[in-house]
Amino acid sequence: MANVIEERGLFWWFKQADGQTNTKETSVSGALTITEEGHITLVLDGSLWYAQPPDPLPWGEPRPLPPHKWVTGLLASAGEIGQNGGHVLLCRLERTELPLEGEPQSYAASICITSDSPFSDGFDLANFDQLRIELLGLEDWLNLDSIHVEFEAIREDDVEVTVRYKNHRFLYDKPDASISIESLTLGAPFFSFSDLPQRAASFRQTYYLIYTTSATSTFDSLRYTFSQIEEFFALLLGSYFRLDWPTMVQRRDEFEPWYRTYYLRGRPSEFKVNHYFEWTNFPALQESFGDLLCNWQAQVEQYGAGYYLYLATLRNPHPYREDSFVNLIWALESLHRKKKRSEQIDASALERKTRIASIREKLALADDPTDLHWFEDRAPHHERSPNLSDRIFNLLSQLPLAIDEKALRRFSMRCAERRNDISHEGGPRQHETYLEFLGEVSNLNEALSYLYHALILHEIGLDEKLLVRAMTKGGLGESRILPALLRVGIEIPNAAEPQ
Repeated sequence: MANVIEERGLFWWFKQADGQTNTKETSVSGALTITEEGHITLVLDGSLWYAQPPDPLPWGEPRPLPPHKWVTGLLASAGEIGQNGGHVLLCRLERTELPLEGEPQSYAASICITSDSPFSDGFDLANFDQLRIELLGLEDWLNLDSIHVEFEAIREDDVEVTVRYKNHRFLYDKPDASISIESLTLGAPFFSFSDLPQRAASFRQTYYLIYTTSATSTFDSLRYTFSQIEEFFALLLGSYFRLDWPTMVQRRDEFEPWYRTYYLRGRPSEFKVNHYFEWTNFPALQESFGDLLCNWQAQVEQYGAGYYLYLATLRNPHPYREDSFVNLIWALESLHRKKKRSEQIDASALERKTRIASIREKLALADDPTDLHWFEDRAPHHERSPNLSDRIFNLLSQLPLAIDEKALRRFSMRCAERRNDISHEGGPRQHETYLEFLGEVSNLNEALSYLYHALILHEIGLDEKLLVRAMTKGGLGESRILPALLRVGIEIPNAAEPQ
């Protein structure tokens, strides 16, 4: 894969009046590389500083620079007219060159910010007001294309063509932020400042999600918000789709400068949005999109690992089914504990309380009270806490799918048993082969992943009709979800009826 940035330029210290190489005139040439994963490296042809005496550079030890020590630069592509992104700022630096005589200085950075104009002396990482995300690759999911080209109107030797389009803006005002999805239409004529004839003209619509905070935010805060938005889209799509690099805006200045930001994010996804297999789309969510996003952000903070562990299976699919399956069970158990469902009294809980009372009666009749004392120390935990099967059942029974209770109970029990086989027995039991064991775990894992996905969408407020339709109709429901559920004995009533 091609690097995001791979250019030469001039580099110097940012706001270091008492240091060496602190201006463009005293700068050092070098090469900046940013990979698609977000690894940022700067290799210089010389040195930005000259320690006297030379500072020792021991092998294998990290050499981070102080937090305020930043490097700025001008890339060769900026030329004399200052093209977009020609100015760069590298933050959170660490020296990486080998401790050999004559080795040029090199640095790794955690953050790279680009701009079409020089960075002001007052620039810092704590004063951003807006996050802009270009929704590249999601155009079909948005379904907002609006450019219309009318028929030609011929008047002698003049030909007129009319172009129409919509300026979309869907606004969702929330207590902590203003969220909008907007279109931006670009075309050659818009940048023509004269009536001179053009050789070519083109029009293109692009779309942005714009997140404007109610209070000034730090770089790290907006980066976290960006990751939440990316995960939110993964839920709506059904697969992890890496969004374009985020742009952060400082709105206090007259020109509202945009800063393109780069940092370590992992490999870009190979998933391409496919209408046939998506859970839902923007036209269906046009009214509720803002509420769903805010609910997702709030519940991520509330439930933590119960959501993150599932999102991890979307972001980085596990090569082994046992790994993915145990991760899902772990997430469900975490979510259930956070939701405090342990207070619910169901049939299995009553059966457990009855059994514990029976054991107490028998141990009370024993001559040696040691066993009773041992049991009494442990019984309260079993009385209070539902077992793993109960936790799975209690959560999945909240789905608006009218699944047969007995079938769902059997599925929950098999999930709990197979998780215990992996955790406590190391895998298949003595009477079965590994392929038999792996076959059932794979079926349970696939069905559970669809049910868990639906559960999270239900929790954040997706309309029940949309959820049922996604699970029972179209390519996703009919060719993937329903067959996966049938393989584990779960049938959704009326799923075969026409929409």
